[in-house]
Amino acid sequence: MLIGGIHPVALRAKVARAAIVRYLPQLFVFEDK
Repeated sequence: MLIGGIHPVALRAKVARAAIVRYLPQLFVFEDK
């Protein structure tokens, strides 16, 4: 059942993507140094 038109899986995917975008650059910086 959709609540407020937001699908739980889609919401979780959005949160996961936000976390990846936040942490991935740090990994590249550590690899670069």
